[in-house]
Amino acid sequence: MKKSCAFIILLFSIRLSAQIVFSEIMFDVPGSDYNDEFVELYNLSSDSVDVNGWQFSDSTGTDGIVDAGMGTLLAPHQFAVLLDGSYFDHSTTYDDRIPDSALVLQIDDNAFGASGLANGAGEPLLLINSTGDTVQHYRYSTDNPPGYSDEKIILGNGNLASNWANSLILGGTPGYRNSVTPFARDLAVDASSFTFLPSLFPTTSDSIQLRFQIFNSGTKTFADSISILLFVDDNGDSLFQNNETLIANKKQVIHLLPGETQEFRAKYFPASAGFFSIILNITPTGDGNPFNNTACLSLTVYESKMTIAINEIKFLTDNDEAEWVELFNRGTKPFNLLGFAISDAKDTACIDSTVWLQPGQFKVFSENNTISDSYEIDDSLWIALKNWPNLNNDGDIVYLLNPGGGWVEQVPYQRSWLEGMESGLPSLERINPNLDSRQSRNWGPCTADSKATPGAPNSIYASLPLPAQMQLSCAPNPFSPDADGRDDYVLISIKNPVSSGRLRIKIFDINGRTVRTLNEAGFSGSDFVTVWDGKRDDGSPAAMGIYIVLAQVLDDRNGVLNEETTTVVLARKM
Repeated sequence: MKKSCAFIILLFSIRLSAQIVFSEIMFDVPGSDYNDEFVELYNLSSDSVDVNGWQFSDSTGTDGIVDAGMGTLLAPHQFAVLLDGSYFDHSTTYDDRIPDSALVLQIDDNAFGASGLANGAGEPLLLINSTGDTVQHYRYSTDNPPGYSDEKIILGNGNLASNWANSLILGGTPGYRNSVTPFARDLAVDASSFTFLPSLFPTTSDSIQLRFQIFNSGTKTFADSISILLFVDDNGDSLFQNNETLIANKKQVIHLLPGETQEFRAKYFPASAGFFSIILNITPTGDGNPFNNTACLSLTVYESKMTIAINEIKFLTDNDEAEWVELFNRGTKPFNLLGFAISDAKDTACIDSTVWLQPGQFKVFSENNTISDSYEIDDSLWIALKNWPNLNNDGDIVYLLNPGGGWVEQVPYQRSWLEGMESGLPSLERINPNLDSRQSRNWGPCTADSKATPGAPNSIYASLPLPAQMQLSCAPNPFSPDADGRDDYVLISIKNPVSSGRLRIKIFDINGRTVRTLNEAGFSGSDFVTVWDGKRDDGSPAAMGIYIVLAQVLDDRNGVLNEETTTVVLARKM
């Protein structure tokens, strides 16, 4: 009978021993200090287990597990952190990390195995109870970055490689829940899915659509309510304040099986251009893991109306002065220049920080601050840019580029635009910023005593009563060239945004084929009217249909300066 009782006790002891499992292995600590290696154990059973006399072994040696001052009794569902003997005299890394609820143990040696756990190749690890039975066996992987342990995913499952993963936390999780262990109830934000449309260069006129996905990373079905909060984080604390822009704040019931994902959308209407940090926060009812409930999206919004003009260029300089370009805001709203650039054919200088240009304000951009030594200009109106283009003295093209790389304005200047005053090294000033920057007649040399006016109105500025854009109209529309005396001709009227220029007028069919040329580079004033009689260039009558009228203002030096199109309908009796 006594032998039977002893046998039963032995079986019970073996069963309890099997409930002690490896839960985490820290084998590759940052740097070369092996004192911080540790092995974590966990008691799966509902009974306490005394690990006195147990051993830990790797491929190079076996170490005894001994008391580190807290005893050797591992309570039910308790973690134990096994440290090497050298830790206590040489390190404090885990003193504030291991919770009081965990049991701290140590090995009877100053290093795991012979000289610490190997970092280059995974070693087989054994946990041996006091009767000499191996109760745990695991070969760890070595794909971990330094400082990231191997963690067991499901503590009650076996030690197959599929049930282990690299820790998500630097330094691991000694003595508490593994970072890779799933919660039973856990909704999470998929941060990688937090995006916006339009995805390229959204503007102040866009309705920006925010998209994100919420997935069930827990082990049980989620069928409950969830609160979703979206806001603009103006002060950078990731917490919503009453003075911050609220994009969405709603509560709804969702149903997600484990591993399932649901997409959500919200609209954001930016009130101004600039750089914004959008915070997404979810609060699922009864959620077990709050650490994956937040995501942040960086969003740069650009001005929709392009009101920035190249206003002055200093391309002829002496040895002590930097070249520079002045920009002007001809609009009525502040303009954020972040992402814009100034370039020539070879080099591009990007504005990589927030630079606001107020309505009616001038700002000067150059390679360095030597400009401020030459003129009276406030430091706030001068901006230095990297990779500044080397402007040619005998002709170059200065571009103002938008964040997408397309040009907003270009100035194909020539030395001759300085009208013989080159010897005084004047700047090239724009006469009026509302005329096309490619037109040589809109530029001239600075006449101020300082030979330039950076940060101030141009010396040759002149107001312009002409329309800022070409105006093109057709009347009557439709017209019917059938010789009945009514609406036989269409009058094409044009108002030019220049006092004089060469005018081209062409008629195309809907397939883009030229039907009639009414004016080919003829010189005209600001107002011009011509007539189309409904005939082709060869004199034959054009068919019924819709026709495209193209009007272009040309310049001998700069090509097409202004262009407008409209449509006219040619009707005939059936």
